[in-house]
This record gives sequence, C-alpha cells and structure tokens, in this order.
Amino acid sequence: MKRKSPLIGVLALITLAAGVAIADSSTHQTLSRELAQTRVTLTDAVAAALKRTPGRAVSGELVTEDGPPRYQVEILHQGTRTETTVDGRDGKILATRQDRQDQKGHSNNEDD
Repeated sequence: MKRKSPLIGVLALITLAAGVAIADSSTHQTLSRELAQTRVTLTDAVAAALKRTPGRAVSGELVTEDGPPRYQVEILHQGTRTETTVDGRDGKILATRQDRQDQKGHSNNEDD
C-alpha cells in the first residue's frame, strides 16, 4: 500500500486558505467602499424616521447591497409597524411601508 505524501495535504490547505483570504479581502474592499459613501449614522437615520413616523424604533440596519447605502428602520406605534428607508448618503426618507394589524391579528400592508 502506498503512503500519500503529506505535502499534497499541505498544498491543499494553503490553496484553500489563499482562496478564503482573497474572497475576504474582496468583501472587505467592497464594504469599505460602500461605507465610505455613507455620511449618515444609524442614530441620525432613526431620528429622521421618527420625525416622519412617531413611535418607538425597534430595529435599524444598514443595507448596502442592490444600490446605494440606506438604512431600514422599523417603528412601532399603536399596533402599526412602519418600515422606513433612509438614504445613507444624505438622510432623506426614501420610502415608508406600514403594516397594520386588524382586530383578528391579520396584517394589512400600505406602501408610501
């Protein structure tokens, strides 16, 4: 029975690690470029969303895929959930979407 060379295993691990490092570097560069475009903080985005829609902000996140950077802020107020999209570059409200609960607990969506 032939014994396999440990060199092949080491080369395979080096190749795998190099591929992961390249992918990670590319992702890091893309994220850095997108963040450089973002001039608005999450705190500013939440404040802008609350100015448009009163209530309590319960979540917020920066979205960078499929377009310019923007924040999605979720606000709850008197049984209504509103998702507000805030431009990450200038803080302007891009869209709002309301999800109201009727008396039976069913959701009714309204887009702005």
